[in-house]
Order: sequence, then C-alpha cells, then structure tokens
Amino acid sequence: METVSRGSLIDWSEATENLPGQQESGDRSLVAPYAGGVLVGVVDGLGHGADAARCAEIAVSCFKEHPEEPLPEMIRRCHGRLRSMRGIAVTLASFDFAASTMTWLAIGNVAGVLLPAPSDAQQHSSRLVLRGGVVGDKLPSLGPTTLGVSEGDTLMLATDGIAAGFADTIRLVSSPEVMAKQIIENHATGRDDALIMVVRYLGAERHGSMR
Repeated sequence: METVSRGSLIDWSEATENLPGQQESGDRSLVAPYAGGVLVGVVDGLGHGADAARCAEIAVSCFKEHPEEPLPEMIRRCHGRLRSMRGIAVTLASFDFAASTMTWLAIGNVAGVLLPAPSDAQQHSSRLVLRGGVVGDKLPSLGPTTLGVSEGDTLMLATDGIAAGFADTIRLVSSPEVMAKQIIENHATGRDDALIMVVRYLGAERHGSMR
C-alpha cells in the first residue's frame, strides 16, 4: 500500500504485467498531488513495446505539469504534444478533498470503476463511460463526470490487458496492494500489456497538508 504523502487522503497501489515477449510495458500510472486535491490516472500507449512506453511516459509527464487544471484542458494539452506520435488511451480522476468529490474522464478503453465502502450498503458502484478516440489523433467531446466520494470508497482503473469483470468479485476489505495483485493474477489476459491501479479514498476528516 502506498500513500501520496503524509497527510494525504488516498492510499494506492498498482500491479502490472508486460505482454509476453516484451521488455517494456506501454501502460503507466500517475499520482500528482496539488493544493486541495490529487490527480490520479492510467495511460495506455497504443500498441506495445518501446514506442508505446515512450508515448505513455510523455503523456504522464504532461499531466503532472499542471495537475490542478480541469481535466479537459489537460487532455487537450497532451493531445497537442502527442500529435506526431502513436497516441494514448487514458483515464484521469481528480479528487477534491474539500468537496469530497472525484471528477473523472476517459478517452479510449482504460476502464474505471468506483466501488462504495463496504459499510455503505445503500450506495452502488459507478462505472465510467468510455469515449472512443485517441489522445494524439482524434478527440471526442470532453465532458467529465463528478461524483461524491466517502471514506473507504475504492477507485479501480484498468487497461485493456485486464479482462472485463475484474471488479465483480473483489473483496474491498483487502488493502489496495492485495487487491491489485489479485486482479493482475486472476484477470490479466496475456494478450496485451496489463495495468491495474487501486485507489482508496480515506475521507475528508483526515485531510492534512500535502507534502
């Protein structure tokens, strides 16, 4: 289990698996704190191998430059930077600690699922609507969605190397690290690079300085 920093409001972990025969993965994650919140995301460079990895690295660096920006602005800036490259699929999620909200946006097929805390039986899971398109090639309309979050809610972001249904049987009482390992072991398809990121929201009452 990893935290962004002492006093931050998320715990997170990831697990990855390269496409068999490849030395590098084109899948990357990012965590970028900013005043009052934190940006998280998963990037999938199109294709695989070194070219996909380089494209994903450029995108992650771009998103980390101004993590406080609205998500559509970040996507557009990255789109311009990748115009001469193969492009990426991406899902970004920005947590606002004061408002206890999460705003997310996807371009391409990086799946996103927000699961309520086990103690919150009245709430249902939320699945991100995936928009077709490629950052660096052709963008769809960019309309982010904002959801309320509570202590213990868990966000999972998965590239298309993870089979659909990966969140259906997961035990939320486990740590993000254990959950990520179980998902990569049980749901990686072996047909593409795979990355699963698990982020747990710890609750606004724990908010402290980000450092």
